[in-house]
Amino acid sequence: MDTIIHSLAAMFEGKSPFMVIFLLYIFVLVFNAFVISVSGKAFILFPVLKPLADILGINQQVVVTTFQLGDGFTNYVFPSSGSLMAGLELGGVTYQQWLKFAGKLLLVLLGGGFAFLAQIIGLS
Repeated sequence: MDTIIHSLAAMFEGKSPFMVIFLLYIFVLVFNAFVISVSGKAFILFPVLKPLADILGINQQVVVTTFQLGDGFTNYVFPSSGSLMAGLELGGVTYQQWLKFAGKLLLVLLGGGFAFLAQIIGLS
């Protein structure tokens, strides 16, 4: 674990907190496709993210908010979400129809989430 944290810290060293949070946000978005469970994802990621935030001097609340925003929005479009697929089936909506509708909204939400993160990085 220490080797992973040290390697990540060396990779992010010298980069602005804005860039680090942006990369973590993208990573959580992608990671959500593979691990849908929020508690499972937190169990896997936080032992790495907490010490990494400490080393890089990033507020831990910003890292938690990044995790929450990266996790929450994608649950509405990833087909690995059981509740989404069940809801689509009950509503008689195909996944392609849902993507066409929700894709635009997802882009707005992701952009808004990133703008929010950029704002709180400036405040911390």
